[in-house]
Amino acid sequence: YAGMPLDSMVLHAVIKNGDMKGRFTSANRMLQANLDLSGNVANKVLSASVKGGIEDLFLHYLGVGNDTTHVGAYLNVNAYVSEDGTRMGTDGSIDQIRMVTPSQGFTAMYALNFDFDTSSDSTSAHIFAGDLDARMNIDKPVAEIAGVMGNIVDTVMVQVQNADIDQRKVSEMMPNMNFSMVGGKNNPLYNTMSFMGYGLDSVNVRLRSVPSKGLDGKMEVFALKTGGLLLDVTTARLFQDSTGLQLKCDITNRSKRNPNKFDAHLNGRLFNDGGSIETVFLDEKNKEGLNLGVRAQIAKEGTLTVRLFPEVSTIAYRKFKINKDNYFTISKDKCVSADVNLLADDQTGLKIETPEGGSIREMTVSLSNLNLDE
Repeated sequence: YAGMPLDSMVLHAVIKNGDMKGRFTSANRMLQANLDLSGNVANKVLSASVKGGIEDLFLHYLGVGNDTTHVGAYLNVNAYVSEDGTRMGTDGSIDQIRMVTPSQGFTAMYALNFDFDTSSDSTSAHIFAGDLDARMNIDKPVAEIAGVMGNIVDTVMVQVQNADIDQRKVSEMMPNMNFSMVGGKNNPLYNTMSFMGYGLDSVNVRLRSVPSKGLDGKMEVFALKTGGLLLDVTTARLFQDSTGLQLKCDITNRSKRNPNKFDAHLNGRLFNDGGSIETVFLDEKNKEGLNLGVRAQIAKEGTLTVRLFPEVSTIAYRKFKINKDNYFTISKDKCVSADVNLLADDQTGLKIETPEGGSIREMTVSLSNLNLDE
């Protein structure tokens, strides 16, 4: 069915006096598994459990991973739901997690344990394995969370269309939520990241939402590695104050073992009519290679205007003076207009402008005093 082999799958179950015992087996090229099933109904609560091994699952048939990735694990999962559906939850563990391709593979040393519960007024989740510990608490039942998030998205879309983002109103729609995660190298998540070509020493994340205050969070990642790039310390801070939502990211690369020494900073802000991002890059000698910001504004009629800042910016180690009233505008009907004038300290120039009297769908880009030897 849909390209998935479903042959050699057998489900046998016996239900008697409110109890169920069963067994599921599969022996085809997509899935090899032997699982014991059980369930019962007591005190208006339906309980069920699944125990057994998934010897081999070929992810190619599920459209996940590359076409040679196989996974396996041992499951011990319990679940319950009340008769009225107001309470439900699951807990258990996934052990002997393994992932294999013809060229590499791993078997996790630690089982992934989990616990999830939801009731009429709260939802909680806990995942832990080795040195990984992640927790989340929300003051809403899981049945309402999707609706709350959908209402927030709908409200933001309307506000964007009206070019008036009321961040306070959006904050007040959010549930009380706390999320935290700490982890290092001894857990299945790290094993999976390493399998995909990423590495790190440790990660620490916390995120909180309070209707009266908005969002507040911080992430720290130490020794993030991908390919030949090593990021010693990566820090991201998300917070909301009277001026709006802000994001501050910093990368510090100064350790002796790091061949690519630099500092990078990114500051983002959300305003009632758009947002801005400013990026700064300092090399090994603390020389500024980049200092450039972009401010985007939306208008009620659907026009998007982008402006560059600061007035004296750095691009590729060169100082550029940007005209203070620069803009690049795209209207709702895809008409464009621009007036951007960058002049470097060595007199290299770049102009992007809409020709006077020309089509509002045309632009002129001109370069001056460009040093071709460079």
